[in-house]
Amino acid sequence: MERGLQIRGREITKQADLINSKASNSTYTTDIQSTINQVMDHFIPEDSEYSDRVHHKSSRQQVTETLHTTDDDAFTKQEIQAVLEKFDPRKAPGEDALHSEVLLHTFRSFLTFSRRFTSF
Repeated sequence: MERGLQIRGREITKQADLINSKASNSTYTTDIQSTINQVMDHFIPEDSEYSDRVHHKSSRQQVTETLHTTDDDAFTKQEIQAVLEKFDPRKAPGEDALHSEVLLHTFRSFLTFSRRFTSF
């Protein structure tokens, strides 16, 4: 059985089943791949320029334009971690439903994982 993070109140445990998540059509996922697909479909909707409204068309155009600023240094991993550590774990998550502990744990896990392959 696949195991991962589980949030209970303000605590994160590593005992959660990552399968048998309820899908939007009132069925349940049966394996880790279908669970990942369900989560991705929920949190990352289709992005099509054909369905963009005026605001979205403007935003899409702005991100293709080069910014000309003098302070374009990339964030360091220490800066990112410092910001994540300042989040109050007692606060409710925002619209994305991600708890601050999950973000910090994911960031730390990514660093550990990425050190095996890159110099990040």
